Amino acid sequence: MKETGCCPFCGQEVMIHVPEGATEDDVRYQAARHCNCLQSTRFRRKEEAKEEGKVFVASVLTEDVNGERISCRVIPFLQGFVEHIVEGDVRSISVSVTPEISVKLKWNEKAWKVDVERKETLTTKA
Repeated sequence: MKETGCCPFCGQEVMIHVPEGATEDDVRYQAARHCNCLQSTRFRRKEEAKEEGKVFVASVLTEDVNGERISCRVIPFLQGFVEHIVEGDVRSISVSVTPEISVKLKWNEKAWKVDVERKETLTTKA
């Protein structure tokens, strides 16, 4: 359904598509996603960085290590931190996922994305 919504940042009316029964918050969100003002552009970039970061965290952590699966509960935990990193609440986080794997998430200001670094430590006993 087509509707007009006001951008929550600049107040400009924007033509948007919202589903039947959409709430006022849904309309504002869609207006912010479609407006061309500076604040809406930053909002969109942050939203995209959050989504891409969450997908990247999942892709980096779903690989097996020596036949050992990483706990499924760890991925949503780290994906939650992606939001905090993008918003600037947390600068970076490092987590030891298994005895062999550690993951570091941090904000890359130049690329406007969350960097995900996975380190694996292989130990051999003589």
